Amino acid sequence: MRMTLSQIWPCWQYSRILRIVHLHFAELATGWLKNGENVWQIRYTQCFLGR
Repeated sequence: MRMTLSQIWPCWQYSRILRIVHLHFAELATGWLKNGENVWQIRYTQCFLGR
């Protein structure tokens, strides 16, 4: 069975990753970041909801 990100990383690391993504890519790839950010926020939320 393939491991998901929520199984590899504890919840607290998602906010850290989000911040790193913001810092490095916000100015370079705004359009891509908006899509990627939505994915991260969904997974981050699911992690705290227990999924």
